[in-house]
Amino acid sequence: KDPKMSNEFQGKIVLVAGAPCSGKGTQCKLLSKSTGMVHISAGDLCREKSLCADALGVQIKTYLDNKELVPDELFVSVLKERISQTDAQSNGVLLDGFPRTVPQVEYLQNEAQIGGMILLQSEDNSLKTRAKDRRVDPVTNDIFNLTSAPCIDAEVSKRLIQRNHDDDEAAFTNRINAWKVYFSHIEKALSDLGICKVEVDANRSISETNIMVANALAILANSVNQKNGGGGGWGEAADNGGGWGTDQSSSVSDTVSVSSPDDPIVSITPCVDININRNILIPTTVNVCVSIDVPDLLPNTNRVPCDIVCVVDISGSMNAEASVETANGNRSNTNGLTVLNLVQHSIKSVMHMIGEEDRIAIVTFNGKAERVLELTNMTERVLE
Repeated sequence: KDPKMSNEFQGKIVLVAGAPCSGKGTQCKLLSKSTGMVHISAGDLCREKSLCADALGVQIKTYLDNKELVPDELFVSVLKERISQTDAQSNGVLLDGFPRTVPQVEYLQNEAQIGGMILLQSEDNSLKTRAKDRRVDPVTNDIFNLTSAPCIDAEVSKRLIQRNHDDDEAAFTNRINAWKVYFSHIEKALSDLGICKVEVDANRSISETNIMVANALAILANSVNQKNGGGGGWGEAADNGGGWGTDQSSSVSDTVSVSSPDDPIVSITPCVDININRNILIPTTVNVCVSIDVPDLLPNTNRVPCDIVCVVDISGSMNAEASVETANGNRSNTNGLTVLNLVQHSIKSVMHMIGEEDRIAIVTFNGKAERVLELTNMTERVLE
């Protein structure tokens, strides 16, 4: 376990959100195991509480038996009871499946300190495929997948069940669409509160996604420390500073970029998939603009040094003459400069922008990749 991470979130809740079958429960369990943070599933919490004989448990059971939604204030009472326990206070909480409405956001904000949100992003087709293969152990509530995470225990396999409507694509599509609608409202409410959000590409394997989710948690820990030095506790209002702009929201793929006001910011516009028509073997062209904003290293600047890896295509097509598009949309040549020449000038510009503690590496590829410059600090001697 990584005790450092649970210490970072003492007295705080990290929301884990995503569409149905995006892997929230699976990733929370893995993260809980590796960090010691307490995983609380909204659905499981209500089911467990309904087995208790106290007044709150009886009320919850009544709603569940009647297949009715548990009222917000009732669920928040159950949640408040759970997060007041020692393990939750000491290690922090991963909250899965809540909030689902704007009033629930407000209830949660009043009762606990939200340390951030991890959003699992998945394509609709991927979600539908997972739903068809998803199986649940009714005894332990453990989740399996016939393809990606099959159950290896023969006895447990016999009792696995499929959740209602998981095999009904039309019904599951409606669930995805409903989630998109209600989450858009939640997203805005959390944004208004200045809660940091980190998005994770959850279309990958469970293990690959878990690495990125762990990295996302590290980003949130950095955000918490930037805001209040890691202090706070249950019931304390979250700092309203910051927001979900480019300096507070990060998108995690293969690498992690810690984004805070004093750290480098990488943005790619537009962020769309480049699809290939394999029947005619002609790639679809998508124009993108990559921007790296590195703050100046002024005396009062306190940012971590950054490593930048420039990956450069040096194949024959890069020797084509570059062209410039003018403001009126006309194109003209660049007096013999090739596309590769422009890339080289861009790399030189980046080298001169960053500080001496920052490092750059260059990888070229033409059929295979080759590292032509190891990670090197950009000192005056190197630049000369």
